Formats: sequence, structure tokens, C-alpha cells
Amino acid sequence: MTLKNWLAALCLLVFSKLALAADHGVILLYHHVDTDTPTSTSISPADFKAHLQLIDEHGYRVKPLSQLLTELDSGGTADKAVAITFDDAYISVYQTAFPLLKKRGWPFTVFVNAQSVDEQQTLQMSWDQLRELADYGAEIGNHSLTHAHLVRYLQNETHSEWLARMDHEIVENERRLNREIPQRSQGEQRLFAYPFGEYNPELVNLVKQKGYYSIAQQSGAVASPTQDVIPRFPLAGNWARRERLNTALQSQPLPVIRVDAGAMIATPEQAASVLTLTIAPDFNLASIGCYNASGTKLAVNISGKNQIEVTLPRWTPGRQKVNCTAPVGNEPGAYYWYSQLWIIEEKHVANRGS
Repeated sequence: MTLKNWLAALCLLVFSKLALAADHGVILLYHHVDTDTPTSTSISPADFKAHLQLIDEHGYRVKPLSQLLTELDSGGTADKAVAITFDDAYISVYQTAFPLLKKRGWPFTVFVNAQSVDEQQTLQMSWDQLRELADYGAEIGNHSLTHAHLVRYLQNETHSEWLARMDHEIVENERRLNREIPQRSQGEQRLFAYPFGEYNPELVNLVKQKGYYSIAQQSGAVASPTQDVIPRFPLAGNWARRERLNTALQSQPLPVIRVDAGAMIATPEQAASVLTLTIAPDFNLASIGCYNASGTKLAVNISGKNQIEVTLPRWTPGRQKVNCTAPVGNEPGAYYWYSQLWIIEEKHVANRGS
């Protein structure tokens, strides 16, 4: 299946049964809760505490991630529902975030790669600390065994070898988590978060075949029924401000029903120059604005009754994203939201899934 057909099928599955006011939820993503760790993946303890206060003051209902997704999948109501997640099992989550969440009695999810815990890497939680979180009721999700860039092939690796390695990354990590944390529930065993937020269609299909919800890192609300790649709002560095959190909490899914984004993994020369989105009927296309990851506004052209074309920049190597948003009525700070990911590489790798 081509990327174009895969994205079209994915989006049609998500939105074919949705009205604009459909049920949805929001997932928040944190890494470090510390002031001495990399800014790009950190929020200060004071700001994190302020986030929890804002969530409480505005009446949001904090739910376990697996419960939120299951409810959305079954057509349940998720009004003002939010899930709190942490990637990589950093020690600051145990030392700083856990006491604040425990005080409120709120659930949360930690995505863990077993190799880092086994190696007792710097700033990493131990298995004893993770078991303590699990005893409290925190969910422990699968984050791959080694936290590698999963879409990258090893030197001279064939496609079949890569696929077998991906299978091992998922299955072996699940085995280690179940052995070290036997109190994990069936719901927790269905959660998989992509390291660095990187994936391709074949990896998504593998994760889905193994019965997981596949959790990404690009921004957006979660639609019902849940999509094959589930967005989360990263909150760190300059994106950890209260205004950003308020925008995330109020977000709704932009009703995209078809996507033409070109190759998801490509060199700058191969990457698409235009992103084409087909939107659900009766949506105000003129209200949609699209931006690159640094916030630069991109040209948007209405190219059909329900279609827009976004002019893309010449990408440089790395993870590249475009966010398309539109105001939700007259609600200040509330937006419909869609995010598209590309992985731009310096040179083409033969046989790579795209």
C-alpha cells in the first residue's frame, strides 16, 4: 500500500462517522520534570505544578490513557477528558511528578524501554521505583526495548531483517515489562509509544497487528474512534507555557478525511512540495491556517470544494511537522487541529518502508 492510500484509508476510518462536535480526548506528553535537564524535553517543577492546577481549575477529568482510548473506541463520551503521559521513565517523574499527581489521586502513564532501566542509565528510574508507581495505579506502557530510531535501518540491513528487529523491539520489551512489573493490566499491555515520535506505515501496521494503540508525539486531539496513530501534545521548553496547555486542552480534531503528503520518509529532493488535505463537508476552509514546527505560517490555497493545498518549504534533514488549525467557534484559544509528520534524511536508504 502506498503512503497516499494508507493515509487516505486511515483518515477515512477516523472521520467517516464523525461530526464536527464528535467526542474526543486530549493526551499530554512530558519527559523530564526538572530544571537541570535538556530544555527541549523538560518542564520545571513549578510549571508542572501550575499545569495540574490549571487542569483542575477548568474541570478536566484526568483518566488513565488506556481507559480514555477504550472509551473513545467504544463510542463513549470523553467530554473534557485528558490523559497525562511521560516518556522514558526519567527519575524526575518519580521524584517530582509522582508526589504531585499522587496528592490529587490522578492516574498517569509512563512509557518505558527496558534496556535503559536494566543498564541503570543516568537519570533513569529503577525497576523498584517503577513497581512503586504501578502499585499506586500508574500505567506502564511499551516504548520499545532500546529506544532506537526505529525507522532507521542498520548498516547493510535488509528490509526483512529490519522488520524482524522491529518485532523484537516490541515483543521483548513487553516480555521484560511483564516480568518486572507483573501487576500490569491488559489495558497497559495495549499501549505503545514510538521513540522520538518516529514511525512509518509498516511500523504502524506491525504495532496494530500486535494489538496496541500506537502513540505518537505530534500535536492534536484524539478522535473517536481512535486513529491508527494517536497524537499527543508535547509540553516542554517554550511549549510548556500555561497558554500552550490551555490551547491543548481545548483542542478538537480537525476533520481531515484524506491526505496526500508524498513520501513520509524522503530526502529534501524527494519530499513533497505540497500537502493536500481533504476536509469534511461544510467546514470553513478559509479559517484553516498551517504552520511549520517553528511557527512560520505557510501558504494555504483552497483547491476544491473540500480541499486545501499547503505549500511546503524545502525541508532540511530531521523530523519535520506541519500543524493545521482552525478556530472552534468563538471560544478563545480553542482550535481544530491536525498535524502531519515527515522524516527527512540526508540520503536515500534502499528498501525502507515509506
